[in-house]
Amino acid sequence: MEGLWLDQVDAVAQLGRRAAGDAQLEAIGSRMINDGFVVLPAAIAGAECDAVVNDYRRFIDDLGAEVEQHKDASGRLLRVVNFHLTSGSAANIGCNPRLMAILDFLLGDEASVYSSLYFEHGSQQPIHRDSPFFETFPRNLFFGMWVALEDVSIDAGPLMYVPGGHRFDCDPHRIYDAVAARMPGAARDALINESLEQYYGDVIRAASGFGTPTVVALKKGDVAIWHPQLPHGGSPALNPDLTRRSMVFHCVPSSRQVYQHDVFFAHRGPVPAPRYGFTRINDRSVALSGATTFQH
Repeated sequence: MEGLWLDQVDAVAQLGRRAAGDAQLEAIGSRMINDGFVVLPAAIAGAECDAVVNDYRRFIDDLGAEVEQHKDASGRLLRVVNFHLTSGSAANIGCNPRLMAILDFLLGDEASVYSSLYFEHGSQQPIHRDSPFFETFPRNLFFGMWVALEDVSIDAGPLMYVPGGHRFDCDPHRIYDAVAARMPGAARDALINESLEQYYGDVIRAASGFGTPTVVALKKGDVAIWHPQLPHGGSPALNPDLTRRSMVFHCVPSSRQVYQHDVFFAHRGPVPAPRYGFTRINDRSVALSGATTFQH
């Protein structure tokens, strides 16, 4: 495997053959090649979305007084990482057969779930790329899959993305080398963190050349999938009291491991040793990449 087929110069020519007469797959592939983003309307039943939200409420209730230590400065609960390893309802969505088949098609390989995030509110995260925290060998064998668990108001801080922004290149090794030259004698962790700041700055500057980000207020059960290099974020929440209940699943080929920003910037040479194992859910590989926990 040599990276995503979607990024190859003959991707459009490959599209029809790979879709094999499935008009939906062909349309999805075309959107991903051109925009780096596609929405699948009503891909998940409303009752399945409700089941995840109810699992989250039980999860919070079971914490009791401990829940207070997981709130941010504004008193709002942090996002929950790997909720699918605690909630069977969330795992069922992440391993939904049709969604997995679409990811098989986009990856050109059997898809698996690496990790997930549960959100009660909009992230309001600036435009960024996920790439540093989802490094694969070959690079870019990753997709983000966002599921709306309720109708998202435009005032709740919906997703935003930069159409076509997956097409510009930011070389992490070049950035790391430049940072190392500027900071001689600095510890490796300091170089990596500085490289990450430089990278995100480069992404924001380059993304601005593609125009104003598109804001997407999705409906309950809608699913958005984005290219690993697509600049995206959370738009400002005009009404911070509104919820934006959603889950993001980070999906990669079952044959690949995911590495973090240290590898993304500083690693050269052979593929690093595996860092985690797998379980099976609904006949799909699911990484045991970490416990269910709150995360900034």
